[in-house]
Amino acid sequence: MKKIIYILSLIAIGLIYSCSEKKQKYNNEPSNFFFKVPGTDIGITTSKVPGAQFYVVFAKDSVLPSDTVDYIKYKTNQSTELEFVFDPRNKKAIYILASDDITEINILNDSLEILREAEFDSLFFEPAKTRYRSFILKYPYIFVNIYPSHYTISMTKYEPVNNYIKEGDIYGGW
Repeated sequence: MKKIIYILSLIAIGLIYSCSEKKQKYNNEPSNFFFKVPGTDIGITTSKVPGAQFYVVFAKDSVLPSDTVDYIKYKTNQSTELEFVFDPRNKKAIYILASDDITEINILNDSLEILREAEFDSLFFEPAKTRYRSFILKYPYIFVNIYPSHYTISMTKYEPVNNYIKEGDIYGGW
């Protein structure tokens, strides 16, 4: 009986310790991730910071938000989804789906166009013939989709297949 209590105590201590480590790791410091959009001159740095804030910075190299770079700041919640389209023919253009979650925009160098959902969908997607309410990305656009709540980023290029660039986890990907 003592052995069972001892083993259960060790398991409980281990669980408590592992949960406290995750919380400390994921809640105290910002998390940044950089990737390039193929076929364009644009690199994207995403920055998830405490306080339900998420930055998307547009620059050739990995940089943090400042007054000297292009960025968009979002307030995030469980359902926040960020959608961007890039056109390899116009390497500086950034098209973004309008969102009530945008709190700040600082665009200095790139051309940014914020579009409502109907216009965004009709310009860059065509309805799929096989499934109702399904869309296929038009050629030659590149679609980037970001879910800040679990920090997942996917990119679709010319075809209806998502290629995950960074896959988040249940703790929000800090």
